[in-house]
Amino acid sequence: MRSPDSLRSENDTTDRKREEPFFSIEGIPPTLLSLIGTAAACIGIKDPTTFKGFAAFTIGSVMDALDGKLARATGGETQLGKIVDHTGDKIKVLYTIWKMYEADDTAPRSVLGGFAAFNAINAACSIKTHIDNPDISQAPEKSGKIAMAMEVTSLILYSAGRFAELHGLRKTSRTARVLGGLAAATAIIPATLSTANYIKRASGNNRNPEKHQNMTTVDRSLGIAVLLSRVGESSRQ
Repeated sequence: MRSPDSLRSENDTTDRKREEPFFSIEGIPPTLLSLIGTAAACIGIKDPTTFKGFAAFTIGSVMDALDGKLARATGGETQLGKIVDHTGDKIKVLYTIWKMYEADDTAPRSVLGGFAAFNAINAACSIKTHIDNPDISQAPEKSGKIAMAMEVTSLILYSAGRFAELHGLRKTSRTARVLGGLAAATAIIPATLSTANYIKRASGNNRNPEKHQNMTTVDRSLGIAVLLSRVGESSRQ
């Protein structure tokens, strides 16, 4: 049986989600920033060996990381904005991984495979959780935000390493690749914690608090009814 504190926490999360508007005028700028950032990063990673492509990928990735801060600063947090932001992050990262995998020598395939696995599992769990219980908030926790930031940083650094190598900057290339590897290693623990939380929600451990409370009330009512019937039978005997 779950503790009252955990139920209260889930109720607070659900209430905040319901109070948050799906769309608002204030939410337009950060949502546009998400869309533009995702588009720029995806366009740039198609040809990151050119200055134009590398700049578009880097600037787009940074823009996409600032949308949440802009939304909180302007009071423009909306459900639509969060959906666009989280979906854009997954699209951007998975598309970047695919293009880097095609290039073959931009980043180690073990790193790309790890990033792809984490994000694919998270996306699948998010879909299942939304289907099973759409009232549960799926906003990424702190571990998820740290993991995504480290993954994007790693991909940018590996891309920078490839760009520098093709332009004869071998020392800069080695440094960027080493830093990219460190960023990837730093992402492992928070990514694991984040994915574990996604799996936990998808497995049903975080059930709808209202449904849980209703079922608990029903169970108690049935238990009391059974007890009273037994008492009545005993009194008649």
